[in-house]
Order: sequence, then C-alpha cells, then structure tokens
Amino acid sequence: KSRGFPPGPTPFPIIGSIWRIKFRADHGSLKKLAKIYGNICTLWLGHKPMVVLYGFQAVKKGLTANSEDVSGRLQTFMFNRMANGKGILVSNGLIWKRQRHFAIGTLRKLGMGKKGMEHRIQTEARYLVEFFRDKDGRAVDPSFPIVHAISNVICALVFGHRFSLEDETFRQLIEAYNYIVAFGNSYFYYV
Repeated sequence: KSRGFPPGPTPFPIIGSIWRIKFRADHGSLKKLAKIYGNICTLWLGHKPMVVLYGFQAVKKGLTANSEDVSGRLQTFMFNRMANGKGILVSNGLIWKRQRHFAIGTLRKLGMGKKGMEHRIQTEARYLVEFFRDKDGRAVDPSFPIVHAISNVICALVFGHRFSLEDETFRQLIEAYNYIVAFGNSYFYYV
C-alpha cells in the first residue's frame, strides 16, 4: 500500500501509473487492472491518486458505506485555477450542495419536471427523428444531432428558445464544449 491507498501499479514520477493501462481508463483496461490488483485499486494520474472501484459490489459498497469518500470530484490545477474551487462542475462538499440546491430549485421554477418539459422533449425528439429520416439510410455520426437535441431541451427551458441544426454559432458552442470535455478526459489534464 502506498500512502494508505489500495494496491495498484507502481507510479513513476510525473506520469504516475496510468501508463500501465496505456493512458486509457476504459472498461477493458480497468478489468485487466482489477484482475491483477483487485476490485479496489489505485491509479496515479501524475502525482494525484485515483481510487478505482471495479464491479457492482465494489461500486455499491463505495456508494453506500463510504459515500463521503467517493462522492468528491477530482481536483485539478487547471479547473482550480479557472474556477477557484467554485462552480457546480468543480466544487465539492457544502459549496456543491448549496449550488445544486439553488440550481435544481431554479430549474423547477422554470418548468423542469412539468408537462411543458415533456412537450419540449417530444419536440426535440421529433426533430431528431426527422434528421435521421432525411439521411435515407446513409451512415451518419449521431453524436452531434443527439447532443444538439439535449442542448436544445436545456436552452428551451433556460432561455425559452431552441436552435436549429444549421445555426453555426450554436454548433461552434457545442464543438467548444466538446473540446473542453475531450481535454478534461485526456491524460495531460490530470498531470
């Protein structure tokens, strides 16, 4: 055990131990890791430990018996620098609970969970079905239209406006968000 953490691959300076799973935390890599070190093991992302729970029983026990230990978000230099530990995406503990309470209350006042919300979802589902029908069986990457539809439900709720698939500004906004998410999922973000 390293510093009181569960067993795991030996970390190297700077890169940690994520090299053992070829810098990919996908299902297959984590399954191999669990076979070697058990269903609860530690990966080091640079100098930061990440405790991995693999399998239903390990995750269930983690979320029920040790919920406070596994409920926090990974704190990284980049997001701490950008958000100063605040913001609903990067905060933890009491700050996060207060922000979540405020956000859920506000969204409910705007109509989340009411009949109007169901109508907005059905509208976007109709546009999505239309999009795929217009492709006449040709192969298409479904990720953008699906993200667009989900984003439109949120925008209709918050702004009272939906954006068309041809709206270039909205497309660029979604692409920028995708770049941020891709960077957040990359190894370099965690170092």
